[in-house]
Amino acid sequence: MKTIFFDLINTWLQPGGQKPQNNGNGFNRFRRRAISGGANVGIVLKEAQPFTAAPTVNPEGIESFSPAVRGTSYAGSIDQKIPCPERVAQKRLDPRPLTTSKSAVKSRFTFHVSHISAIVALFVTAIIFLARPSHASNYTAHEWGTFTSVQGGDGNLLSWHPLQSSELPKFVYSTKFIPFAVSKTGLVTLQRLETPVIYFYAKEPMKVDVDVSFPKGFITEWYPQLTTLNPTHTVMDGNAVQTESRAIWRDLDIFPDIRNALQLGTNQLPQDTASSHYFAARDTSANLVRAHIATNNSTELEKFIFYRGAGSFQTPLRVTLDTNSIVTVENTGAQPLAHLFLLNIHDGRGAFAVLDELASSNSVHWQQLSDTAGEHWNRFDLPQFKTQIASQVQAALVSTGLYADEAEAMVNTWRDSWFTEDGVRVLYLLPRPWTDEILPLTLTPRPSELTRVMVGRAEVVTTQTETKLFQLMSTAQTGDTNAQAQAVSELKHLGRFAGPAMQLAMSHTTNSTLITFSYQLYSQQQSTSPKFE
Repeated sequence: MKTIFFDLINTWLQPGGQKPQNNGNGFNRFRRRAISGGANVGIVLKEAQPFTAAPTVNPEGIESFSPAVRGTSYAGSIDQKIPCPERVAQKRLDPRPLTTSKSAVKSRFTFHVSHISAIVALFVTAIIFLARPSHASNYTAHEWGTFTSVQGGDGNLLSWHPLQSSELPKFVYSTKFIPFAVSKTGLVTLQRLETPVIYFYAKEPMKVDVDVSFPKGFITEWYPQLTTLNPTHTVMDGNAVQTESRAIWRDLDIFPDIRNALQLGTNQLPQDTASSHYFAARDTSANLVRAHIATNNSTELEKFIFYRGAGSFQTPLRVTLDTNSIVTVENTGAQPLAHLFLLNIHDGRGAFAVLDELASSNSVHWQQLSDTAGEHWNRFDLPQFKTQIASQVQAALVSTGLYADEAEAMVNTWRDSWFTEDGVRVLYLLPRPWTDEILPLTLTPRPSELTRVMVGRAEVVTTQTETKLFQLMSTAQTGDTNAQAQAVSELKHLGRFAGPAMQLAMSHTTNSTLITFSYQLYSQQQSTSPKFE
């Protein structure tokens, strides 16, 4: 800025200075025009063009923008914030000759005064430009995550436990340790927000603020430690009333080269002896991220920003099953859905079918579950099935903007859950506008590229499953120990989706004794079940 400022001064003060060449960078906020009277040349500032959106400061002190541009902010280098010297001024010299009359003396006096005024005005304007939000910075951010819902064959979403407590590394933070905060162990919701991670790619070390909002849900887990977690509920008349959940990380250090971190002595990523899919997300070329913990004057290092949550809202895909087990998918959203995968896994074998796109407000009668030998099914033994479906899902993720190693890391994170658990499910890519509305994200400074890829997972509890569970519970309630053992085995087999399956099974009866017995057996089984990712 200093160099540009004095270059401008030298250009203007030199008599007969040559007009700078236009480099075409688009900044022409100033102009110089001739003023009548001899060689009287003045400098007139052209009014700066306004930005499309101006930042405001909310109670937490985070810069945000109007809803039309929510999720964006301005950032950039100094040379993007100030006018370019080559296009600052243009001389328009009066063609009339100079004279030595009084008017000429007055003219020369005016000439110097106008230059001084112009220099002051330029200095003030330069300060204003430095203080304004800048354009996009030269770094890239990529995010991936999953929204999981459960439904019956009628297509209606079911409320479910997102589950008791996912098995995450012990160093991950959780709301269960915050007094009065909503914990995922106490939530019964329609959706589970699973493992969004944000990667950063910069050319030089820099600082970034991350601001994630979850208006219809609760952020319940995260790493590294954040700066601010907005209250996830308020208490009115003894009832918990949800308000917008928001997680903010300020002044994160982004290190493009691990040597930068080594020099600071922060080269050790946190580890945990427990087996967790959390660590698969690290297998990328993303930059290191360092958070500063003000409470104990420490730092935490990771390859990404991690968070999780749960909430209640509708996803844009509705999946139904008719009496002939024909799967129908309907896009209830405003944008087309892409890369839909129907998975049917049972008894050590898996089959999948692919639908490239489903237009808005359209529905398709897709496949018949009982006819997995049909021409549109790809059926394999489970090991080969996992390899085949994983490669196709990974290719879909890359086509939507993720880097190859990011897509592989996401598939490896969810390989066991997506491609191994028995059941019927549809995986599909959620539209970016839907993601931005449900999960607004603001990065400051604004990256030159922000890619967000969210996978929807619609888990379908089939009519056969709910009928089988109802019959087992009915028989077990009579005292049949063999049926009771089978019921417990079926609940274990259903895993974290046992709760929704119980809802559907018990919807077949009004027998309060049977309902009470069934849920007692379910509670006992859940208390001894392993944790789920």
